Amino acid sequence: MNNEPEKYYALSPKNDLFSEDICSYSKALSWALDNKVVHNIAITGAYGSGKSSFIETFIQKHKPEKKFSFLKISLATFKDPNLQHLDTTDSANHPTEKAKIENPQKLQRLIELSILQQLLYREKDKTLSESRIRKIHRLPNLLVLATAFFLFLFILMMTNIVSIYLLQTDKTISFWTKILSTGFSLPYHSSLLFCAIGCIYVLSIGIRFLNNIKLKLSFQNTEIEIDKDISKSIFNHHLDEIIYFFEATKYNVVVIEDLDRFEQAEIFTKLREINLLLNASAKIGRRIVFIYVLRDDVFKDESRTKFFDFIIPIIPTVTVLNSKEYLLKIKSLDISEHVVKNMALVIDDMRLLYNIVNEFKIYKEKLQEILKNDNEYENKLFALVVYKNLYPQDFVALCKNEGILYSEVNKKSEYVGNKLEEINSEISVIRTKLSELENIKIKDIDELKNLYVMEYLKKAQDVVSFMIDNTEYTFDKIYNDSVFDKFINGNFSCNKFTQRQSYGDRYIKSTHPSSINISDIETILGKYSERRQNVVNLNTNVENDLKTQIESLERKKITIRQEPLSKIYKPDDNHKLTKQHQIIAIMLQNNYVNENYPDYISVFHEGNISRVDKDFLINIKTSSRFNPEYRLNKIAQLIPEIDDIYYENLGILNYSLLEFILKNKADYGTQYNRILELLGCSSEEALLFIDGFIEKEIEIKEFINALCRNYKTFWDVINKKYSKDKKEKYLKIIFEHCDIQALIIQAKNNETFILEIATKKDFSIFGTDKEKIKEFLKKFDIKFTNLVRTTVDDEMSHFLYENNLYEININMLKLVFESKKYSYVDFDDKNYTCVSLADSHIKEYINTHIEKYVVNVFLKLPEMMEKENALLELLNMDFLSTAQKEQIIKHNKTKLSNLEGIKEGTKDSIAIKKILLGELKIEPSWQMLIKFYGEAGNVPIDELNSFLNNIDNATVLSKEKIKEDIVGEEILSAFIKTIILNTEDNCFKLYLQVLPCPYTELDIENLSKTKVTLLIQHKILCASNENIHSLKNHFPSLLELFFQEWADDITKSWKSISLDATDYSMLLEHDNLSLSQKQAIYDKIEEDIFVSDNDLLTIISKIVLKNETFTVSNNILESILLNSSLTDEEKIQILITHKQQISNECVTNFLSQLPNPYPDITNKSGYIKLKDTKLIRDFMSVLKDKNYISSFSNDKENLRINLHRNTTN
Repeated sequence: MNNEPEKYYALSPKNDLFSEDICSYSKALSWALDNKVVHNIAITGAYGSGKSSFIETFIQKHKPEKKFSFLKISLATFKDPNLQHLDTTDSANHPTEKAKIENPQKLQRLIELSILQQLLYREKDKTLSESRIRKIHRLPNLLVLATAFFLFLFILMMTNIVSIYLLQTDKTISFWTKILSTGFSLPYHSSLLFCAIGCIYVLSIGIRFLNNIKLKLSFQNTEIEIDKDISKSIFNHHLDEIIYFFEATKYNVVVIEDLDRFEQAEIFTKLREINLLLNASAKIGRRIVFIYVLRDDVFKDESRTKFFDFIIPIIPTVTVLNSKEYLLKIKSLDISEHVVKNMALVIDDMRLLYNIVNEFKIYKEKLQEILKNDNEYENKLFALVVYKNLYPQDFVALCKNEGILYSEVNKKSEYVGNKLEEINSEISVIRTKLSELENIKIKDIDELKNLYVMEYLKKAQDVVSFMIDNTEYTFDKIYNDSVFDKFINGNFSCNKFTQRQSYGDRYIKSTHPSSINISDIETILGKYSERRQNVVNLNTNVENDLKTQIESLERKKITIRQEPLSKIYKPDDNHKLTKQHQIIAIMLQNNYVNENYPDYISVFHEGNISRVDKDFLINIKTSSRFNPEYRLNKIAQLIPEIDDIYYENLGILNYSLLEFILKNKADYGTQYNRILELLGCSSEEALLFIDGFIEKEIEIKEFINALCRNYKTFWDVINKKYSKDKKEKYLKIIFEHCDIQALIIQAKNNETFILEIATKKDFSIFGTDKEKIKEFLKKFDIKFTNLVRTTVDDEMSHFLYENNLYEININMLKLVFESKKYSYVDFDDKNYTCVSLADSHIKEYINTHIEKYVVNVFLKLPEMMEKENALLELLNMDFLSTAQKEQIIKHNKTKLSNLEGIKEGTKDSIAIKKILLGELKIEPSWQMLIKFYGEAGNVPIDELNSFLNNIDNATVLSKEKIKEDIVGEEILSAFIKTIILNTEDNCFKLYLQVLPCPYTELDIENLSKTKVTLLIQHKILCASNENIHSLKNHFPSLLELFFQEWADDITKSWKSISLDATDYSMLLEHDNLSLSQKQAIYDKIEEDIFVSDNDLLTIISKIVLKNETFTVSNNILESILLNSSLTDEEKIQILITHKQQISNECVTNFLSQLPNPYPDITNKSGYIKLKDTKLIRDFMSVLKDKNYISSFSNDKENLRINLHRNTTN
């Protein structure tokens, strides 16, 4: 094999190939043949292990010795039409026929008949002349001529003899007498002898014919006709023929091959029986040995040793483990080692290996023009030849576009389709996200928050602020993320005002739980968290990232379409794959076979078009997969083959074809327009084709210009489909290669085209044709929003400035300032001041679009410090709304010196002044504040309150006296009331120093206690019935202070003040009032009040008790003794002090109210004892004077009181 003496290898057994390897086998067989007790020998081994080659070598080696005469019988060609093959896979690897047999007995008889045929028909007729089996054989021409001559002579002689007999006259003489009596005559007797021999020959032939009449064989059509009487074994029926055969021949070794194909154990039994009979036959008289060439697995158990006397196993020379080495030694193959390594795994016998090599060489030679010494093609061809030898039927089916391999190869479209479906699903999900982002109308988080707050306020009436974590948040303060998160989670309460009719319709603020569920708001507006994430995504370039992902997936789709089958093939996960499917998997995964297999198993004769052109033509005519990468060869000859209707099929899109048509569009105008029309269908395939063609940079100027002219909405599709980077790339290509008309078409038909241009940073993207750029920009008045100064030269900067082709925003104003060399030292904090100082062109442009300026520049810069005249100019502009002016005020730190700069009579002058006050953007002045209060209608104003409640403003204002002549008394009084009612305590303390007048009536209900206290202390609250009533209702605890502060006034203006018992009690009880003041108060109180109010009586009792000079009426004194809440000792003391004013009746009643034994003084005689104290002695002295007792004296520690007998006071 190493020297390769042959171009091809014969598949028949070799008699010298393995001569070095069979020594041990030969010795064993020789020993068995020499051993007289061995009659049945088995040579076993796997298919292709070299059994036949060994036998052939052994026969050739021992033929010269003439010791053995070998007879070979093979059943390799035997075929029974009743066999039904069950396992084609196994038969492919091992051509043994495991058959399902309808009639096993019939099969066995046929096998026996085949063996009998090979026995009888291998020998010449003369050797087996006694056989009853007639055989057709060819007669030599000479023999035919001799036979014909002999028959002719026989007839002639017979005629001669008969004629002699017929011509004799004496008919009574017999034939034999005539013969015997006749003398020797050479003609006559030679004729007679010849006729006798002829008759004997004819009779012998007739006997043989009669003997063989039952069996008739015909070899012309290999047909066998069996006598109907035969129903059992052929061997048994023709045993005598078999014995006769070995008797007539010298064979002593019979080699039987391929008997194992039928797995018929009975045939082995029959052959062993025949062997036994042959060796026992005396006619034969020699030992005859049967050698059976079998597979190892014919007998499954010990029965193999019962059938055979000796077994010789043959170890395979070629296996799946070493077939690779044998193939690699065949240098002429020139196959890559990895291909040999993989495909050799299924080659397990030498005969198969040789046939593969032979067929490969034939195919390679026939297809050399196609293969062109391409090692890859040769590798694929070799793999297919291996498969052809393993599964010839499936290979034939493959050539017909059928079969298992064809099905697996053509699953590429299924694999590609599945992968594309997965990718399309991903793209669909991303497109859904993109659609959600594109549908977002609110693109700012604070705006989104405001939407939810406003929706809440729409449902919740009268809410003025929110309470979150015990902190009040107004609507403009709630947008802090942490605060709003608590709001959106429902963790808040609401503050509301209850309206009051008095004092300017003021409201009382109170806190209430939320009456609206946030979930109800989210039902209307959607989940806040989801909408917020969408807004975040929109503002963090997520949209561009999503488009980039789509582009990546689209490129992946192209890659998948172009990937070889080996990259995407996946065998079934079923672990029970057949061996055939495993081999197919190896071939597909290693790219040994793909959809181009016809290229290297068939011959294509190129004519006007090449094979690739033909494949392309078939592809578009069958509407097959889209693949623009076909590299076409003879395009001029191909185009006439393509009917117009196929230019509507996306399969027509091919880079080679379009390149050729672009270069020759004068000759192919119709095709050119059809392709452009097809590209305008906006399909993904069309866009991918455009993208791929541009990447190749072939005829790009002509292509992109024609595309933009014909595909009017081209840019909108690009804008929607592609990412930021990809759009920028296309924009650059369009401006570089399109003429002005193509640009105008795109601008007119695509709103996003102008927007994309306006937002570019790099001006150089528009190319170098300045005149075309100027014409286009000016025609559509495109205003750039974000150009980088370094990308714009001076000429184009001046052009943009003069034609106002820039958006009013910070970046573009800086670009203008830089290009015009304006000073912008104060650009960030005095921007409008800088604009005012610039030339009139820019100022006029900005004032014309002042709203844009405010929104895009003024409010976007850090907090401003505009000069007062610039700020006033902005605030007095009619084009600005009040809300915008409010934003200007809030965004500016500058404080106006007064409000006189605000134009009077405008629709929003009062509103602007309010805002200035509320934002503390004006210097404090009582004159300014009081004047504004009058202009505003003399009603409470929240902004004014905010201004007054600023401690810095209060400090300044506290140093300035309020002049009462600024405005009328009514306005001033209302203004002062506003200060009192609406300023906070810390500021109010400062304002008390400058308030000019007190109030006889003031609503203090919603004032703090501190503030009311201050009002009392500073006598802002006058001593009036109204103020006293208000204090009683709202601050009763401060009445005492009030009476203390106004005691003198109350006593002086007693008649105008109406007091009740409680009021008197407070006045009389106050320590700071003098005794004379209290006496005066007492004198004004009617006695009935004391009688009806015990508390007041107790208070006056205490005054009387402490002050002997305090004068009260007798009735009051008696009421004190009888009704007041004084102690008994205190009442006794008052009685002692005022004994002259108290009647005996009152004393009697008083004594009856005292504890025992006091009541006995009036009811009993005798004496009583009381504790001896000074108060009791004085009391007893009074009683003695009033004749209630007779006397009293000491009695040890007590005082003995002697009563009158029968007292009658």
